[in-house]
Amino acid sequence: MSDSLSGELEFLREVIKLKDIERSGWVITGVEEPESVADHSFSTAMLAMVFAKRLGLNADKCIKMAIVHDIGEVYTGDIATRLDERDQTVSNEEKKRLGDDATRRIISKLPADSAGEFLDLWREYEERKTPESVLVKDLDILDYCVQLLEYRDRTGDDLTVFLKTADMKIKTPEIREVFEEIREMVRK
Repeated sequence: MSDSLSGELEFLREVIKLKDIERSGWVITGVEEPESVADHSFSTAMLAMVFAKRLGLNADKCIKMAIVHDIGEVYTGDIATRLDERDQTVSNEEKKRLGDDATRRIISKLPADSAGEFLDLWREYEERKTPESVLVKDLDILDYCVQLLEYRDRTGDDLTVFLKTADMKIKTPEIREVFEEIREMVRK
């Protein structure tokens, strides 16, 4: 096997572990059999496919960014962000540092020609200075709001705390409209 394929295989063997990492927010709230980080990334990519084109953005870039945005969690796990940072096990600053280190580590397993694209997409997502990166961050948040509906229907639990965080963070007007529709559904 060539060195290039060897690096890609090592990367894939690591990143596939995201399928087994449960989303911590759902675990904390007691949801049984919660989605994995890979489930979440897939769903966020689907949302990107739906909304990017509608908003006149680069859909391919948004989809790729959605797939890449949480790959560092293969090493850090999914560290929960709480409404009040004092309730977190790790500060936002430390979470960012850990995530940055982990993402660079997993991407470094790829050959340079592939690693560059992954790193550029991840950096763009983290900086949130382009319309695509703002949209993908909003879709990252919208995804857990849609998931909340599924878990609420399955369990009957009150999971509205997740809506408070989303309300503070969603920037894209069209995504905010979808969020408001979800919030209305939860109130009923």
